[in-house]
Amino acid sequence: MPTEREATLQDYLHDRRELLQTLLNEKFCRVWIKDRCREVEHKRAQSIAQWHTQRVPDCEQAQQTVARLEP
Repeated sequence: MPTEREATLQDYLHDRRELLQTLLNEKFCRVWIKDRCREVEHKRAQSIAQWHTQRVPDCEQAQQTVARLEP
């Protein structure tokens, strides 16, 4: 009867084999990469939108200040 550690190791090795087989599946990898790219692009777009939301008032105020200073 395997010890708990041996059983855990066997589970780990089994999971790693399944992961490797999955990663070797070209179709799966393409889908996985596309999904990750979409997620990253979405996070990037959110970050840019947040930056604009925070900075637009400062930009507008700076433009008004510059406009008042011009002759």
